[in-house]
Amino acid sequence: MTGSGWTDDFLDAMRQVTDPLADAAVRDVFNAGDVGAVDTLMGQLVKNGQIAPAGLPPSVADYFAVTANLPDWADRGLVAQAEEFFGRNGMTIGMMLLFASLPMCYACAKGVQVLHLTGRLQSDPKRRIGETSQMVIHALTPGGVAPGGEGVRDAQKVRLMHAAVRHLILSGRAAGVEWDPAWGQPINQEDLAGTLLSFSHIPVVAMRRMGIEVNPGEAAAYLHAWNVIGHILGVHPDLMPDDEAAAATLTAAICRRQYAACDAGREMTAALIEFAEHTVPGGLFNGVPAALIRFLNDPAIPSLLGINSLPAARLPIATIGAALGIVERDEDEHRLLAAAGARFGRAFMEAFCLIDRGGNRPPFEIPAVLQERWQLTPAHQSWLSRLFSGPLNAADHLVRKFPDEPA
Repeated sequence: MTGSGWTDDFLDAMRQVTDPLADAAVRDVFNAGDVGAVDTLMGQLVKNGQIAPAGLPPSVADYFAVTANLPDWADRGLVAQAEEFFGRNGMTIGMMLLFASLPMCYACAKGVQVLHLTGRLQSDPKRRIGETSQMVIHALTPGGVAPGGEGVRDAQKVRLMHAAVRHLILSGRAAGVEWDPAWGQPINQEDLAGTLLSFSHIPVVAMRRMGIEVNPGEAAAYLHAWNVIGHILGVHPDLMPDDEAAAATLTAAICRRQYAACDAGREMTAALIEFAEHTVPGGLFNGVPAALIRFLNDPAIPSLLGINSLPAARLPIATIGAALGIVERDEDEHRLLAAAGARFGRAFMEAFCLIDRGGNRPPFEIPAVLQERWQLTPAHQSWLSRLFSGPLNAADHLVRKFPDEPA
C-alpha cells in the first residue's frame, strides 16, 4: 500500500483487529476442554524445535499447513538481495534493532503495554532478545524465507504465540495482567504493523543516520523480504508499505499517534540498557548503548524513555571514543560513534553467542554461512571470549544477574 489510506480512522479501526486465523486455532485448543491447554501450547512452541509439536489438535496442524504458503507476490530475487544485504551488514543491523528499533517500539505508549505486561524484558532480557534475534537470523539466512525455511517456521510459531497471548489476556487467565481497553486489542494490527516496520524500515534509517550507505535497491529488497515475513506473521496486507516512501509515511503516522511517555516504556528501556552493558562484561562499553539510543532515534525519544536522566547518555561521543582507543583527527560525531558502535556490536554479538536461552529452549545459533561472513568462529575465539573465558564470562555473569524462572 502507498499510504493514502492510513488515516486516523483507518488505524483506529486496525487497533480493534487481531488475527482471525491464528485466534481460531488457539480457541480450538482451549475449547478442547483442557484448562491448561493454551499454557501447554505456549510451552511447546517455545521449547520445541519442531514446526508442529506432537500432541496438538488437528486445527493447529491445519494452521501450520495454511500459513506455510508464501504470498503470490513474493519475489525470490528481491529476497535473495535482502539475504545478501543482511549477510554483509547483519552485525550492524543487530545493533540497529537493539538501539533504534526497540526504543521506537518502547516509545509507543499503547503498543508497549503488551510487551511490558507479558514476559517483561527486565525479568528475562536474554530470553526475549535471544528469541527475537534467532527469528531474524533464521529469516535472513539464505533459504530462510522459502517453503519449509526456518524463517517461515519461526514466523508461524511467533504468530501462534501472539494469538495465545491474546487469549490468555482477554480470558483473564494471564496472572497479574489487567488490560485497558483504551489500548485496543492485545497485539492488534496497528501494533503488528509498527513492529514489522521496526524490523524492515527503522534499521535502514538508523544505518544511514550512522553514515552507513544503503542504496535504494538494497532498502527496497529488505523491505520486500520483511513484507513476506509479515504476511506469514498475519499482518494485514493494507498495513504493508510498497516502498520506502510509504514505509516512512506509515512509520510517521503510527509514531505521531502513539509516542508518549509511560512507565512501561521507561522500564523496558532501562532494562535494555542494563542488559546490553552487562552482556559485554568489564565496563569498557558502559555509556555506549544509551549514547547510541540518543543518536539513532527521533529527538523526542530520549526524553520519552527517560534516557536524558542517565548520566552515561550525556557523555560526549569523543569521550566514549577515547575510552575505546578510537582516535579521529576530526571529531566528527558520526565517525566516532560509528567506530564505537561497530566495536560494541562485535563485542556484544560474540558475548551474546555464549548465552544460553534458558529452560529447554534450543540454543542460540548462527548458521555457518553467517559465522564465516561475520568472522565469528564456532568457538568464538575472539579477544573478548579469550579475555572473559574464566568465571566472569558473559553467560555466567548474565545468569547471576538475571536468573531464569523455573522452566
